[in-house]
Amino acid sequence: MLYSVHGRERIRIPKQKRSIEKKQRIKDAAMKLMSEKGYHQTSSNEIAKEAGVSIGTFYSYFKDKKELYAELVADIYAVVLTTVEAVIHDTMFHNNGRNKKAVMEELTDMIVNYLFVSGDQMGDG
Repeated sequence: MLYSVHGRERIRIPKQKRSIEKKQRIKDAAMKLMSEKGYHQTSSNEIAKEAGVSIGTFYSYFKDKKELYAELVADIYAVVLTTVEAVIHDTMFHNNGRNKKAVMEELTDMIVNYLFVSGDQMGDG
């Protein structure tokens, strides 16, 4: 088992499928609860309960709620960046008659849709 050291804490880096799925359940639960209630109104205990894991398991994967939130933001950023890159690539190589304004509107719509809808979709997974 791999560990990442944060100060004195050892945070588990999952390698086995079951551990990876458990960490994802925690992230999905956090996304769902934080989308519904907000960051400050969501506790680590609530996230663990929603994910079906103990609070000890939560802390074996994340140092604290702030670290979990940072990972969620990084995940969202990666999806948005990939989407933006795909649209830009498509526009550059397959313009299809779209102008810059239309492309920017499409990008904006995709980003807004992802940010406001992904919480529900991730919570269901």
